[in-house]
Amino acid sequence: MKNVFHFLTSTSGSLKTKTVRSSIWVSLASLLSRSFNLISSIILARWLFPEIFGLMGIILFVRQGIDIFTQTSLKQALIYRKDDIYRASDTAWILNVVRGFLLFAIVFVAAPWISAFYDEPILSVAIRFIAFLFILDGFSNINMVLFDKALDFKKVAISRVIGSFFVMAVTLALALVLKSIWALLLGLLSRSLYDLAASYIIQKKKPRIDFNKRIAWELIHYSKYLTGAGILLFLTTQGDDAIIGKVLGMEELGYYTYAYLIANIPATHFTNMISEVFFPSYSAINHDLARLKRSFLAIYKFLAYVSIPVGVVIFVFSEEIVTLLLGQRWGPAVAPLQILVVFGVVRSLAATTGPVFKAIGKPNITFWVVLAKLILIFSALYPLTKFIGLRGAALAVTVPMILEQFYLWALMKKAIGVSIFEIVKQLYGPFMVAILIGLILASSKSFFPVDNVLFLGIYILIALIIWGSAALLCDRKYFAGVLRG
Repeated sequence: MKNVFHFLTSTSGSLKTKTVRSSIWVSLASLLSRSFNLISSIILARWLFPEIFGLMGIILFVRQGIDIFTQTSLKQALIYRKDDIYRASDTAWILNVVRGFLLFAIVFVAAPWISAFYDEPILSVAIRFIAFLFILDGFSNINMVLFDKALDFKKVAISRVIGSFFVMAVTLALALVLKSIWALLLGLLSRSLYDLAASYIIQKKKPRIDFNKRIAWELIHYSKYLTGAGILLFLTTQGDDAIIGKVLGMEELGYYTYAYLIANIPATHFTNMISEVFFPSYSAINHDLARLKRSFLAIYKFLAYVSIPVGVVIFVFSEEIVTLLLGQRWGPAVAPLQILVVFGVVRSLAATTGPVFKAIGKPNITFWVVLAKLILIFSALYPLTKFIGLRGAALAVTVPMILEQFYLWALMKKAIGVSIFEIVKQLYGPFMVAILIGLILASSKSFFPVDNVLFLGIYILIALIIWGSAALLCDRKYFAGVLRG
């Protein structure tokens, strides 16, 4: 136990040691933070009406859309940068502050038009309220990126867990009192205020007013494709909200929002746990393609062992998860959930390739791939949503995601020399484990139906035991290597 504590609290070691340690810290923090978010979402679904979450879907679409469309990807540019990092971070901070004020003005002016488009008067006031958050976010301490660059995530992880619990407590307390969308809006404000304060408390290096035009150009030049890819990624994962809200209304959007939330647990609650470590780790070994290839395959297999079985569990218990956790009135979310769970699993696996392209200095590859996927999604989204409803919307985003994954496999051959056969080989064990879990749970459910939350929890525990046992039997050597770090 003493050795484990020393390992987790130390900041020294080889790149492999730092990567493993960082992955553990990020994973623990993300697990707790996302658990708080999930608990909060489940409780809020029981306290508030679906229409409120539909409205929040549009509000978050506007906020994240404006943010993504104007992002400069300065964090990634600073991680990639090898020299003059402190002057570069000062320049990046000034760029972020200026950007925050500009976005505030743009969103404040645009709010009434967005409200009129959806014929929802509350949107105008709500969107103007969240416009202020851009200013707060702009002043955040950019030097937090130094923790990422050094693969030292301990302080960041602890702060993130505290912040998630704080925001959950504030949002639930407000929801209990207000019973309106303002509980969610004020919850967003509490998040921005906490992040701003924490960034200056835990990072000793503070930004200075020192702007360098040459450095600014270098940062923007590197990040231009990352910004473009970010815009396209946002549209492919959030653009469906805008269209569903307009075509089907806020209530249907509320159902879709929660189906999407649950279906993306493999991507948001597992892949994102350690995705922050991918890019810094890959960047540190981008000169050694053979080593980069081995690292990619090991991470890909690990995520497959997690994402695919979790996706199968969500699919098998999709109806029970929705009706028991959210309530009977959320029943319409089941149909899109059963399709979107495939989207979530594939998205989780696809997230391992983007950092590779960025690490070898080719972020443009991700940009063009996501652009092609976006075209496919928006070509199908409106007609399928209009004529099939929520199932159509789910299909419109899922099929292009699957096609993208196959294409990414082909591109990885050119990028780092990893063949499609080598990637598919990593999926054999995870698929066998997932099929075993699915068969056992589906057959057991037919004899012992899940009619309460306790039974659901027992089944999930059983799935976890089967997963651990079967995974070790299928790949004992691989997991032994992972545990050794």
